[in-house]
Amino acid sequence: MAADPERNLSRTKVVVGLHELIPADRLPQDVSGRGMPVRHGLTHWLSGRVVTGTVLTAGVAGAVIAIAGLQTPARVPLVLIFFAAVPALAISSVLGGLDRFATVVIAGISTIVVDFGVAEAMIISGTWSLRAGVAIVAAVSALIAAAGLAARRITPGPAKPSD
Repeated sequence: MAADPERNLSRTKVVVGLHELIPADRLPQDVSGRGMPVRHGLTHWLSGRVVTGTVLTAGVAGAVIAIAGLQTPARVPLVLIFFAAVPALAISSVLGGLDRFATVVIAGISTIVVDFGVAEAMIISGTWSLRAGVAIVAAVSALIAAAGLAARRITPGPAKPSD
């Protein structure tokens, strides 16, 4: 007698951790009963875009406030968002093909390198100011993003089969 594939699939064990096994029928189910819901589709895409756009808008607002020299209570948090987000977004635009976790780690480390590099160079040269720091970090981030766009344009696509 041939075994029913649906029946065997429901008894399959799933590895959750290094030492724990649980039956597949005890896993959380979504509405359709297919297992954990996968976050794909329009809502997932929009939520990521909305968060990115909101952070970028807050960072640009911080840069404008800092360059204009306005003294508001929101200046410090918005400038910190700028220093954290703008280089990270520029780097992550270059790292499009990597895993999300790897992109977050590399973009975070690169943000620290860009920010500290600009600050250190300006302090050593004796030209540190918040306005100049924001402008230089924006310029470096723009150069990184432009390099990523240029690299994408000149990267050859898949080879076309010859007839």
